[in-house]
Amino acid sequence: MHEIWFCREILQIVQKKSCELNCRSVKKISLEIGQLMGIDQNSLIFNFKVVSCGTIAQDAILEVIPIRAKAKCDICKKEVSINQYSDLCNFCGGASLTVFQGEEFQVKSMEIN
Repeated sequence: MHEIWFCREILQIVQKKSCELNCRSVKKISLEIGQLMGIDQNSLIFNFKVVSCGTIAQDAILEVIPIRAKAKCDICKKEVSINQYSDLCNFCGGASLTVFQGEEFQVKSMEIN
């Protein structure tokens, strides 16, 4: 249920930016979410509808742009795609990977009125 916390954070960001831009409503919110964040997209969208009810973003469409997880092997120095933190290097089988993509969670853009 950590999706509710994320929804509240999204709403705070959107409300602050909407206030700065003096807009009437938010039509669409685009989010970049890394694969390793473990967020259920359907749950996020549902919870955002609940959390945003009665706010400037209550009718906003939530668009999720997934970011694939990638890491660099500390042994062979190759870049690999991963599905979870415990994955091994596809090239050498090494267990020491440094994640450089897939932990993102950010409001990329929003459409306003």
